[in-house]
Amino acid sequence: MSADVFVELAADDSGDARIGRMRKGVLEEIPVHAFHASPGMKAVAFAPALLMNRLRIPVPARSETEAHRSALYTIEDDLAQPIEEITLVLGPRQAGTSDRDAFVVDTALLQSWRARLEQIGLGQAVIVAESSLRSRTPAVWDFGDRVLLTRLEDSFVADKQLGDDTVRGFIAASGFSDAPVRKAGSLATLAELHLESPGVEISSGKSAQMKGLRAWQTTAALAMAGLLIWTITLYLDTRAQESAAQRADQTARQMFRTQFAGVPEPADVHAEVRRIMQDSAPGSAADFQPMASALFKAISGSDTIQLSRLSYAAAEQSLQAELRFANTADEAAFRSRLVPAGLQVESAEVTDLPGDVQGRFVLRSVP
Repeated sequence: MSADVFVELAADDSGDARIGRMRKGVLEEIPVHAFHASPGMKAVAFAPALLMNRLRIPVPARSETEAHRSALYTIEDDLAQPIEEITLVLGPRQAGTSDRDAFVVDTALLQSWRARLEQIGLGQAVIVAESSLRSRTPAVWDFGDRVLLTRLEDSFVADKQLGDDTVRGFIAASGFSDAPVRKAGSLATLAELHLESPGVEISSGKSAQMKGLRAWQTTAALAMAGLLIWTITLYLDTRAQESAAQRADQTARQMFRTQFAGVPEPADVHAEVRRIMQDSAPGSAADFQPMASALFKAISGSDTIQLSRLSYAAAEQSLQAELRFANTADEAAFRSRLVPAGLQVESAEVTDLPGDVQGRFVLRSVP
């Protein structure tokens, strides 16, 4: 989709929107105070990936109304607001499957973005999810505050506040180790990606919201008898642990869907981590970051390990990881890498099935 103007919406309260205008095929950034909209101007605004959720889920429904209802029921246990307060938009169906990307955003936040666009004279702008952008070849874009990983089939975002080690581990685990890291201007890059392959519109006028369904929650905070226990539950895309050959035939993803039927696979994991950690008890972020980084290091020692679920209990200062291994030797090698990486196994449940070894581990930092 071509546009005269591109806008990058602010990811936090400390910044404002950034505006760029296309002139002879080149994007020229303009300060907000100096921008003057003109009638009929086509505009595209990018919704920050750090403030949205993208989940790849099976949506076998035939009609769009049925598809949205099915998607909402599928994700209801994985987000932390009443259903009336969110806007959900489905992306196109993935080739050869019933999978679709579900883009979820706080409706009040979406309305605030639209109000800001109205203020700068771009109320007609189409709002596109940054996390829906793709590239023909794998690429890692370092925007300073975040790292955007794009390829033809999907994209991921990592919040750089999680620390360099964790971000590097996430890049490797997501299958982008061979992709060059490019420091780039975010607005110009997003515009280029959108022009190459248009992203998914999340504009409220074209969004479907389901009313009257029961409230749904993320496993985030449980208050009981005055005791606040924080638990972060993250579902990581098993594609992040596949080798290039595995990604090609999607074997691991198919295994994930078979074993964890109906479980969402959010791509923007660190956006959710950041959101929860900002609200959580002091010190939880500091505990989680080095432990997650250590786990990624241990996993990256093998191309065949698949991480299907990761939880962090800040009250207990422990990681709970569910992984799949090619064989028992692969599982044993993983354990041997944990202590050098800074983790120790408190408990483990390992199931050895034909051609598939599954393990559930509770991990703590080495004293």
